[in-house]
Amino acid sequence: GDLYGARLARELLTLDATVSLFGIGSSLMREAGVQLLYDPTSISAIGFAEVLQSVQTLRRLLRRCGAVMQEQRPDVLVLLDFPEFNMRLAHIAQEQGIPVVYYICPSVWAWRRGRAKKIARLADCVCAVFPFEVGLYQGAGARVLFVGHPLLDIVHPRTERAALLPQLQLDADKPFFALLPGSREQEVSSLLPPMLAAAQLIAQEVPGAQFAVPFAHTVSRQWQERLAHTFPAAVPVKGRTYDVLAAADVAIVASGTVTLEAAILGTPMVMVYKLASSTYHIAKILVKTPYVALPNVVADREIVRELLQQEACPEQMAAETLKLWYDKGKNAKMRRDLARVKARLGQPGAPARAARAVMAVARGEDFMPFGLTPIGDGGSS
Repeated sequence: GDLYGARLARELLTLDATVSLFGIGSSLMREAGVQLLYDPTSISAIGFAEVLQSVQTLRRLLRRCGAVMQEQRPDVLVLLDFPEFNMRLAHIAQEQGIPVVYYICPSVWAWRRGRAKKIARLADCVCAVFPFEVGLYQGAGARVLFVGHPLLDIVHPRTERAALLPQLQLDADKPFFALLPGSREQEVSSLLPPMLAAAQLIAQEVPGAQFAVPFAHTVSRQWQERLAHTFPAAVPVKGRTYDVLAAADVAIVASGTVTLEAAILGTPMVMVYKLASSTYHIAKILVKTPYVALPNVVADREIVRELLQQEACPEQMAAETLKLWYDKGKNAKMRRDLARVKARLGQPGAPARAARAVMAVARGEDFMPFGLTPIGDGGSS
């Protein structure tokens, strides 16, 4: 959300340098020119039981945001994901007569499809980033634009493997694996230890195997220090995620945005995830999609192997990674499948299209001419 919000902020300021932006976000949005009311990084959590610990903080924040909107009277409220909080904030905005744009919509295709109708009532404009979202939201009565996925504009490596690995004190000619344990402290504490154990197993099977762990900007430096003590052979990297992902022969990645980033880069991957047992059992009841990894959701079939809960163990991670390393045909097929997933995400320019729609709503103008309609495997008109 911080990443997408920052790109949107820059596009809005490009359209009109006098725009004033304030909201909830982290360092990337601050650097992009957004006045932050609150940085939610410290309370970012996944899971039903886990989020309950932050309920009181979120309620106070909701009241504060409502008061700030009442005082500042913004021309538009832009929501990015975070549905349980943002839908309540949208209701407050609606009561105050403030128009709402929902960008990075809730995953109604996965669970709680009834939310699509609520969002249709609350949002003046829904900016869809996946082609299959359009029909779901239109069916619920929303005014929808398919803007394409913002990652297409964001995911670009700056350094090629031949230059990158020597900079990391690694050999560009030896096998290279990436470990990406997520952007939340909760995810990293759950996934990085078994990933490192899997890396040790891989190193026993693949001569000269090298590893790097790109840490998200939201992860504390303490994890880099712990990595040095746990598995010194894995190089911690800050701020070069796309370079590392693009250079990797195979990546072990947490569920979430990084699976789509790897797909755009064409990097073969194994997806892993663990939740608290209570959260997982509730999710099994509520979630309606058969897939977790976003490339699989977009393709509507399994492209990426998903290891969840007990399967997300070092032995399974290592075994699936080794299959992609040793079986060159399997590796090449996944790369072709990921290229098709990328094609279905639309065309670059999503943040700019979303910004134009936001500006139109803020000015009370018609935003529909700025949209794109998905056709087939990602074509647009």
